Amino acid sequence: MKKIELGITSFVELTNDSKTYEERIHDALEEIKLADELGLDFFGVGEHHRKDYAVSSPITVLAAAATITKNIKLGSAVVVLSSEDPVCLIEQYRTLDIISKGRAELMVGRGSFLESFPLFGYDLEDYNELFEEKFALLNILNNQNNVTWEGKHTQSLQNVTLYPQTQKPITISVGVGGTRNSIVRAAKYGVPLVLAIIGGNPLYFKSFVELYKRLYVEYGHDPKNMHITANFHGFVSDNQKELDMFRDENIKQMNQIGRERGWFPYTTKTYEQAISMEGPLIVGSSEEVATKLNYLIKELDLDRVLLQMTVGTLPLNVTLNSIKRFAKEVRPLINEKK
Repeated sequence: MKKIELGITSFVELTNDSKTYEERIHDALEEIKLADELGLDFFGVGEHHRKDYAVSSPITVLAAAATITKNIKLGSAVVVLSSEDPVCLIEQYRTLDIISKGRAELMVGRGSFLESFPLFGYDLEDYNELFEEKFALLNILNNQNNVTWEGKHTQSLQNVTLYPQTQKPITISVGVGGTRNSIVRAAKYGVPLVLAIIGGNPLYFKSFVELYKRLYVEYGHDPKNMHITANFHGFVSDNQKELDMFRDENIKQMNQIGRERGWFPYTTKTYEQAISMEGPLIVGSSEEVATKLNYLIKELDLDRVLLQMTVGTLPLNVTLNSIKRFAKEVRPLINEKK
């Protein structure tokens, strides 16, 4: 039997005027500290470069969190690899691994928000090529001590060794939204897969899980090392006022993003469908949340489940209460994996 890991992710949202950036970042550190004290397994912080998210540099927040926590794994969720320097990333996360005494993880993705591309001087026409090349280099840097590399979108390297050195490679996972190419890439490199499930029926991803599992073995990787995570928007409470608060902030933020991307309006009816057993939201009492998670863990063969509880900015005490219930009340109800 294998214990299912439970964790939290946050974009450190700032979707209303109730907080300053300083207050919101310090709130996030309080959330991470509590998650560690309660024995949750992972806390991930996302990267964004826009007004409604407070963190543009996850590594900085994670380094601060490493000094106030003891056991929880700390990682990005995600770093937009296409507009980052793989050399800098490996150096930064090796340093985080040292500060945290071996708790650092690096979750990378192609990026569903694109503000970082022009900000750092990258062309969106190179969206796919940038990720492919940088992901290949990132994995080489993570697994080899001396690297020679001929780059097109990256710098070329001649017998380069990176520092600081660490005793083991950083765990690098790929966050995907459900495209076939992303699934194939994760399997090819033998890295953990992280499914971002924020829309539609979660069972839509079942075919992608099966594809990943099959290709992982076909590419010659040991299935014992396979690791599948799903990240959901979610909230745990039996207090109707708190549940309404999460609902309202969730709808507000999803509509903000939807207007930018041309989505259909996200309504109360949409939300009610999303919190049903066929929907992607993991919301309700501890028992309701555990029931839905056990179902999805079995159907998608998950090793880790992450909840993003602050889709919109909530009062700190409300978020902390949800984290407490997730750790104290949901965890004991989660079935172990056979």
